[in-house]
Amino acid sequence: MAEELGYEQDAVQWETVTFEQIISPAVKPFDIAAYQTSITEEREQAVDFSSPYLTTRQGVIVMEDGPYADATSLADLEGARIGVTAAQTSLTLSEAAFGEDADISPYNAAGDGMQALQSGTIDAMVMDVDQGVAASTEYFPDSVVIGTLPDQGVVEQYGLVLDEGSALTDCVSQAVDALEEDGTLDELRTTWLKSDDIPVLE
Repeated sequence: MAEELGYEQDAVQWETVTFEQIISPAVKPFDIAAYQTSITEEREQAVDFSSPYLTTRQGVIVMEDGPYADATSLADLEGARIGVTAAQTSLTLSEAAFGEDADISPYNAAGDGMQALQSGTIDAMVMDVDQGVAASTEYFPDSVVIGTLPDQGVVEQYGLVLDEGSALTDCVSQAVDALEEDGTLDELRTTWLKSDDIPVLE
């Protein structure tokens, strides 16, 4: 993205922030945030989004030796203790998929939820499917993504986040569009995201 905008790699300054800072209407300590942030109408009231760079789904991760490892449907997960990341769309979509009476626990970060899964505090963790594949492959190899939640009519797309009314929003969107058109984003998705063959849990 920086290259497309005309910046050298050493000109980029990285800032560590929380997800709450990213979606907050307060002035941000960054110009652009790239943190798997779903574009929603509610968030668009507080921040600007670039054009979407990824369309995604919510994945369900369980332990390979756990009681839900063979689940192939939402019904198979009945009674499971579900973890989600707080303030993200995984909570909303999990409530819609499993019902508002389901045992759903929000965690401040996806990593916290994965640790709870590994310790047996929860039975399944719901997060962005590509993030889930990376977590189960790189950091929690004894876990597995068994499927994704139904989209329930919601197309979940990620955008880069900027301050509301930022003068940079248009040029950042143009850069995202250019990277989509020249095949760069497709190449990145093919190289780094391995979720195309994961089934939907009906």
